[in-house]
Parts: sequence; structure tokens; C-alpha cells
Amino acid sequence: MRYVDEFMVDWNGSVARAGHAARPGVMERLAQIEHELKPNSGSSLRDAVNRIENNVTPPPPGN
Repeated sequence: MRYVDEFMVDWNGSVARAGHAARPGVMERLAQIEHELKPNSGSSLRDAVNRIENNVTPPPPGN
């Protein structure tokens, strides 16, 4: 049963307590990841990839 309890704490997250920071649950962590995969005001991972892609010159044909 201990493993099920640990899984549920990881899934739901936990509140901050003495000596331990709060841990977000799985759904909150997935939402943060999803946020990074969509363009926004320029600070997401997707925006960074788009900037790099736009500034890289493709190699000439035949190389």
C-alpha cells in the first residue's frame, strides 16, 4: 500500500510543510509543460525554437 500512497501524493501534489517546499501535482506540472510548447510573448520554449529556426541558414544544396 505504501507505493499506492506515494503515487497518490505525487499525482495530487503536496502542500508546503516545515522543511519541505510544496510540490505541484501531475496535472499542474503537465500544464506548465504545455504552456512552454505554445508561443506566447517570447519567453516560451516554442518561441526560442522559432527564433533559432528563423535565424539558421540552411546549407546549400549538395552539401
